[in-house]
Formats: sequence, C-alpha cells, structure tokens
Amino acid sequence: MYPIKSKNKFTWAYKFLYWSGDENIVYLYTIETKEGFQVAESAAWGNATFDGCNKIKYIGKNKMEVENG
Repeated sequence: MYPIKSKNKFTWAYKFLYWSGDENIVYLYTIETKEGFQVAESAAWGNATFDGCNKIKYIGKNKMEVENG
C-alpha cells in the first residue's frame, strides 16, 4: 500500500533507527518532508530493507527552521 500524503504547513525532520537482528550495527535515517509521517516511514523502511535490515524504530521529529522568516 502506498503512503497517504498529508500536506503540512511546516517541513519536519523525521528520525528513524534501523538494524538487522544478525549484526550489531544500528543505522540512523533522517528525512525532511512536508508530506507527513507515512511518507517518511515508507522512505525509511525502503532504505532499511535496501541495507538488509528488518527492524525499525521511530525516534522522533523536529520542526525545521523557516527560511526568510
């Protein structure tokens, strides 16, 4: 299923950790988007599976600074 885009007023930086159960390496993935959590999570999961990982954890979001504001 494709993620549902939700239009946000601000740009948010979403942060995820992902890892494989076999290795002791943890990756940090950060994405900036105005299209909502589902889009960010989908991109993070795609990146994790590309790297051969099968576990993911959402760790938070931050509002990005407004340019010329």
